[in-house]
Amino acid sequence: MIPQAPCRLLSSRKIDSSDSTYRLRPESDQEITPSLTESIEKVGILHPPLLVKKKFRYIILSGRKRIQAVNKHGIENIPCFILDEKTGPSIKWQLLLSHALIGSTLSIIEQANFFFKAESQLTEQQTLSLLPLLGIKPHAYKLKKFAMYRKLDQTTIDALHSGHIQEKTGSKLSKLSSEDQQTVVHLINHFKLSGSKQKKLITFVIDLIMRTKRPLKTIMSEWEKQQDIGQDNRPQQAMACLHWLEGQCFPKRNAAEQEFQRFHHGLQLPENMILQHTPSFEDNGLTLSISFTDQSAFLKHWKNIKKHLK
Repeated sequence: MIPQAPCRLLSSRKIDSSDSTYRLRPESDQEITPSLTESIEKVGILHPPLLVKKKFRYIILSGRKRIQAVNKHGIENIPCFILDEKTGPSIKWQLLLSHALIGSTLSIIEQANFFFKAESQLTEQQTLSLLPLLGIKPHAYKLKKFAMYRKLDQTTIDALHSGHIQEKTGSKLSKLSSEDQQTVVHLINHFKLSGSKQKKLITFVIDLIMRTKRPLKTIMSEWEKQQDIGQDNRPQQAMACLHWLEGQCFPKRNAAEQEFQRFHHGLQLPENMILQHTPSFEDNGLTLSISFTDQSAFLKHWKNIKKHLK
């Protein structure tokens, strides 16, 4: 609990829900979830919101959705932790963060919004002192990184907040234009790409955009022309798309792979033989694998194989 903020019942009519000074969630995440509504209907508010008094009104510091859910059901009095209006900004922001982290986690965007808003009222040292509450060492570059997330395109911000794209992916997207960010997020959501595939996509995309100086949408239009409209196998499409992008990044390797496939097809090897090129076609090495049903079958052919290996 938060001893500095006493808990008491407060009339919902005294709460200024329109004030967004301390709101951390982006605009896209203001909907009240059914699970929250159901929980409040059954057991009420177990984790009271945190408010601060401002003249004759009360401003929400944390717990906005709980208040909205209660208002939706027409409940008059709400249990709240209430800070006195004379509470210093350093204590206020520390309590806000501590309260928001009880039984929950903050998305990278909520963290970025928190430090952006805290910096407007605190000194740099006071702001840095809040980082350990998130398990982060108090270094100034961390604040700069949070500031970078706020400058991303809104589509990217929403995807980061919802967890559809990873934090590292968001950092790399900062190198791209808003339009290219939107295209990348669309591809990730469309193909439901996991972390490793997101990493591959970003690597290929940044390389192509920087090298060709063309928007990603234009680059991807070439890929779309090659697709079968009736094909709706998303995992297969995703792999094909990544393979195509890789080919665009490394055209010589792509040509070498196609030449090897033609060579391999012309050999018409038996089913028990597999011929492989070196990974990424970095040299001309080949590996031939032969499988046998058992030891006797191997020994039957071993003498002839050994003769050719000399």
